[in-house]
Amino acid sequence: MRAALAREHVFTSYGSAIKVREYLATGKPVVMAPCNEYLQTPGLRFYRGTREFIAQVEAALQEDSSSLAARRQAVVKDGTWDERARQLAALIHALLRGRRHLHSSPTLHPVTERP
Repeated sequence: MRAALAREHVFTSYGSAIKVREYLATGKPVVMAPCNEYLQTPGLRFYRGTREFIAQVEAALQEDSSSLAARRQAVVKDGTWDERARQLAALIHALLRGRRHLHSSPTLHPVTERP
């Protein structure tokens, strides 16, 4: 039984819970198993067992407020697909500018002198 639990914890600790960002965007409280990718994310609550899960859900429901909901949404406000596309486009443009710069380098395209 302990070996099975250890494997579960290894799986959840290295998984990527992509839905977490969507849950935060709703502003609702989020209680989840520890996942390395999200351990430092504000607004999340983590549990390490059944009793702790229940306690975290109860606390999240009792302590929730509109200001906490707004904070959870703020954590992911720059994570929209439009924003991600802008970030990716900027990265591609930067890489292309760097490539053009490399192509104009004399070490890549030596100039032969003519007499």
